[in-house]
Amino acid sequence: MSKRGPYYKEKDRTPLAEYLVAIRIKRGLTQAEIAKKLKKSRSSICRIERGERQRQCLQGYLLYRLAEAYGASLGEVLKRADWPQLLLIGASEEERKHIIQHLKEIM
Repeated sequence: MSKRGPYYKEKDRTPLAEYLVAIRIKRGLTQAEIAKKLKKSRSSICRIERGERQRQCLQGYLLYRLAEAYGASLGEVLKRADWPQLLLIGASEEERKHIIQHLKEIM
């Protein structure tokens, strides 16, 4: 095992994680920049991008903020999130309206 942790295969990434990595790279952003925008640690962003942090932490309010921080489409983020029952937990009223609007568009 390396100093950086257990061996990780990119093929194990979730569709959401793959999308976030691709959009971040396309926009020329670093994990540290995303972390700063979200007021999270870089290691948290790394875990999100590896697909390790899913159902427990990626509730609606964070998905909404991830889309903003990455400069990504909320609709595209929601399409790749595979747990619709958690999308509205912790979201503000405004965030809920945006999430519901985008869910209607993609369903």
